[in-house]
Amino acid sequence: MSNNEEKNSNILKTSNIEKMKKSHEAVPIDYYENPIFPLQLLWHQHRVNILRLCIGQVSSRVDKVILDIGCNSGTITNKIFSEANGSIIIGIDVHEAAVKYASRKYKQISFIIADAQSLPFRDRSIDLITCIEVLEHLPYPIRCLEEISRCLRIAGKTILMIPNSRSRLFKIIWFLWVNSVGKVWRYNHLDILDKCDLINLLEKFRLSVVGIIFTHIRMLTVIIIRKMSVHS
Repeated sequence: MSNNEEKNSNILKTSNIEKMKKSHEAVPIDYYENPIFPLQLLWHQHRVNILRLCIGQVSSRVDKVILDIGCNSGTITNKIFSEANGSIIIGIDVHEAAVKYASRKYKQISFIIADAQSLPFRDRSIDLITCIEVLEHLPYPIRCLEEISRCLRIAGKTILMIPNSRSRLFKIIWFLWVNSVGKVWRYNHLDILDKCDLINLLEKFRLSVVGIIFTHIRMLTVIIIRKMSVHS
């Protein structure tokens, strides 16, 4: 890539990031509780069911600290809380108004305004991380993966949920969605990582894939990850 091409690429990315921030702030705080389209209830409920299944598979009574990255208004974070009795649950999001709303509504959970690309936690301090449809909204998703690796304890687990970039059905539905009733989400997907590319990145940060689930008619991919030791 030439210097001019790289400069133009950076300008375009910066422009998209600004559009994403504005559109993200325009999303109603109670969006996941009162979706604007009835079929969204089925979509979100199925996400919760899959997440509960995954937590049941990877979580145990020894889990002490669980982090939900991209918690928004706390709806899904509260579902995680109900599945992980005895654990400390923390939700983070950059949307200040949403975090304040979540803090008022779910007082049993700790919510923090923070960037997924720069987590405010010590090295190896988190036992389980959930990151549900977040990576595609980040300017630099690789930084988030690096931070996940840094904060996870050895043998700690992460549940990632991402759109399936190879699903034609997802591409069609997303296009129709953001050009109709879901216009508020138009600029929210900055980059959708391919599953294979994502797995290669995970290996770079000593994160090992232990399970993959395709859900929502293969429009979403769930990747369950384990933090490897230095000597693995």
